[in-house]
Amino acid sequence: MPRFGIYFQLDESPVIIKEYIKFAEKFYFDCAWLTDHYFNRDVFMALALAASETKKIELGPGVVSPFLRHPVILASAVVSLDEISNGRALLGLGVGATSVTLLLRLKGL
Repeated sequence: MPRFGIYFQLDESPVIIKEYIKFAEKFYFDCAWLTDHYFNRDVFMALALAASETKKIELGPGVVSPFLRHPVILASAVVSLDEISNGRALLGLGVGATSVTLLLRLKGL
């Protein structure tokens, strides 16, 4: 069975993003991914907030760079999110991409 995910950039308040994620869960999205970028809000705080007000949608940062977050701190954050969300935590791990590169990939260019 296909799974459907949605991606949000954390350039708005986590309170607003939480509402977007609740809306996505209502319309049967399987997972929601939030950006992890040092210019935006903290991804794990936003994910924890969303986890506290959702029941089924899986949640994770997409993607986290192990060069910007120490792997031990990252592991602790993901485990904490998994506990808060009752086993719904995801982890996207990679070096990241600029917004332009990401948009080009999404458009297939």
